[in-house]
Amino acid sequence: MCIRDSLGVLQCAEAVRSYAAAHGGQLPENLSDITGVSLPADAMSGKPYVYRKTGATAAVLESAAPDGEEKAQIRYFISVRK
Repeated sequence: MCIRDSLGVLQCAEAVRSYAAAHGGQLPENLSDITGVSLPADAMSGKPYVYRKTGATAAVLESAAPDGEEKAQIRYFISVRK
């Protein structure tokens, strides 16, 4: 894993946190709902990071797995407390 991968996924996690703070604790449905900031692409795939809500106040953000591997390289579990 390179530092660029770690920084990119942290930038996305921070954008999700900022979105929730500005929207009464509500997480975005998709990363594309986040506007006003430029989200980096996943350095492993060149595509957006994988983001999915897993509940009203929970989501998962992850980077692509390296070729030939099944596990995500980086995975963050996000939860919002109201």
